[in-house]
Amino acid sequence: MNEARGLPEERGFGRWPVRLLAVTGCFLLVLGTVGWWLSSRVIDGDGFSGVVAEASQQEEVRDYAADQATLRLARTSNFVSAARPVVT
Repeated sequence: MNEARGLPEERGFGRWPVRLLAVTGCFLLVLGTVGWWLSSRVIDGDGFSGVVAEASQQEEVRDYAADQATLRLARTSNFVSAARPVVT
């Protein structure tokens, strides 16, 4: 088509392949960011312990952890089962 106008033939990708590559690049950037966050906060031991230590300072988290520990101990210990109403 460009030859009819006297323009040289363009080389390279068309419009849709470039758009597809741009969308793929954006997706890979988001995926890489999520992977970096997971590796630094969840998979890494120091990062995970920091997040857990920070979360354990919240009263709701402490109450939930204490309740779960009491429920697990109550299954194995008759003393804890009897004392659970007093503790709560």
